[in-house]
Amino acid sequence: MTAPTPVTADAVVVDLEGTTSAAGFILGDLYDYARPRLDAVLGRADDVVQQARAQVIVEAGLHADASDAEVADALRRLMDSDIKSTPLKTIQGVIWAEGFAAGEITSHFFDDVPPRLRDWHERGIRIAVYSSGSVASQQPWFRNAPQGDLSGLVEAWFDTVNAGPKKDPASYARIADALGTDPGRTLFLTDHPEEVDAALDAGWRVVALDRAGEPWAGADFSAPAVPHFDRIEVVLADAPADADAAPTAGAGAPLVPAERLREAGRVLAAEASRFADFGWMRGTAGNLSAVVHRDPLLLAVTASGLDKSELTERDVVLVDAAGRSADPADARKPSAESGLHAHIAARTGAEAVFHVHALDAVLAGQLWPQGVEIRDLEMLKGIGHPAHDATVRIPVIANHQDMAVEAARFDEVYAPATDGTPEVPALIVAGHGMYAWGRTATAARHHLEIVEWLLRHAVAARGL
Repeated sequence: MTAPTPVTADAVVVDLEGTTSAAGFILGDLYDYARPRLDAVLGRADDVVQQARAQVIVEAGLHADASDAEVADALRRLMDSDIKSTPLKTIQGVIWAEGFAAGEITSHFFDDVPPRLRDWHERGIRIAVYSSGSVASQQPWFRNAPQGDLSGLVEAWFDTVNAGPKKDPASYARIADALGTDPGRTLFLTDHPEEVDAALDAGWRVVALDRAGEPWAGADFSAPAVPHFDRIEVVLADAPADADAAPTAGAGAPLVPAERLREAGRVLAAEASRFADFGWMRGTAGNLSAVVHRDPLLLAVTASGLDKSELTERDVVLVDAAGRSADPADARKPSAESGLHAHIAARTGAEAVFHVHALDAVLAGQLWPQGVEIRDLEMLKGIGHPAHDATVRIPVIANHQDMAVEAARFDEVYAPATDGTPEVPALIVAGHGMYAWGRTATAARHHLEIVEWLLRHAVAARGL
């Protein structure tokens, strides 16, 4: 048997059709499920559906007042030709998500895929998905795998809406930027020769899947090609040489390599110093966290009671998904808000969560307890929203000392990203402060700075 192909990388981005899953299943079972449901879904007063409907009319050259039946026929023609149309993928995603939720359809994964994904995830290798299918269809696809829920292994989801066309190198640059990874340490797995070329042009590492019976089997790939996932051996780019002082579970292996925990500490200490200079972390107030392990979820959180302007790389505490200390040998207390940090990281997929006591956030929470509505400001682009013709609401929840209560309140106001609308990566806790999060620590900092500016503008415009 041929030895596995070794690839050094920090993150693996996977395609779906023909790579993790049989194209025949998608083009057969799922397409057949969607076809008779197109007319009904097109008639919904749903912004996402109606936006996609308008795009289909333009793509298909239909007249502006085309009926639902005419638009549905155009969609069926796209499906019959297997054309990778973004609005088609959006509408299919809506239909499939409901079918998964109702238990009427299930997804498909090649048997070699789930064990490899779990192994990579367990070893700290980040996993993302990039498919022409919409994010709205990708997530239930992974949740409803016959091999069990695989969605927790994936930290980021990309499609042709939030990343761009799969044959365009610029799309891969956007994904690497969103992940905060070096393109040369990001691995793409796909079965399509043109996608291989685009990712290589963007400076990525690529391994092609040459699966027997799939549409591109036997193609001339410009990257190493393998028939199965178990022929790929991903080596973490910065695997630590020694887990010398890492926390352990009893006498077992380290929960988190010591160097990874220290690196998180270095990043958080630098960010805390910056925010202290801004006046957002006065004295010992505020706390920052970074995910260091996903399954089980473990975070490095700044230790309680320390001056945030003087933190070092060792001033972090390892906590679990409930915000409790995960290291029995560490006598220091984690931040009281650690439970909310962990909940936000789990719920949003964020890799970093920052909590500060910015004055304008507190004032805004008091002025607008139902949420701070903002529109027509260029800075909204900094959190992924349009600068005009859309209202963005920064959610506000009441303050409480029990983080389980705060987590439930967060769930009530949090709106995850959809195909048409990005999430709002921030939260105000009334009378307390604000949280912001992101896929990287840098992204979390950018979101925090942008939202604080927007809140400062709102308060100033009120005349305070």
